[in-house]
Amino acid sequence: MRVAFLGLPLAALLLHSDGHTISIAGLRSGLTTGQRRLISTIGQRNIVVDPQNDWTAFREKLKCIEPDLLVSWFYTRRIPMAVVNECKLGGIGVHPSLLPRHRGPDPYYAAIDAGDLVSGVTVHRIDENYDTGAVLDQESLNIGPTWNAWQLAKAWTDRRSNCFAE
Repeated sequence: MRVAFLGLPLAALLLHSDGHTISIAGLRSGLTTGQRRLISTIGQRNIVVDPQNDWTAFREKLKCIEPDLLVSWFYTRRIPMAVVNECKLGGIGVHPSLLPRHRGPDPYYAAIDAGDLVSGVTVHRIDENYDTGAVLDQESLNIGPTWNAWQLAKAWTDRRSNCFAE
């Protein structure tokens, strides 16, 4: 499957290792763990840093590429539906909470602040409104009693991406 990707470079590498073609990857500046490996895997010309600064240009690239699916993996900006609709199958998002709880860009902190004992990750359809699309799957993770938001984020990352450490 040809994927247009937005989010964490390590997640794009996971999708690639599962046999998907990452046709284009939109990455946020500053979130670079795995970026060098992703560039060597899919090529610098297929990387767009901070696509949210010009969604129109990113959408034009998608029109040329004609990807099957848009995958947003912990991307912290709302993605316009015009961008999602450039992909034949629309888009799915991977969000670091058990939606509908803790929608939005800082769910790790929200879970700790609320005193949650369990958090997790949700795969959902991308919809017009932020983190509101149909839930496709969820996986939970127990929160340690002394954890802060950083430790919760790290626990999930360690669980999923040990093989991609740079």
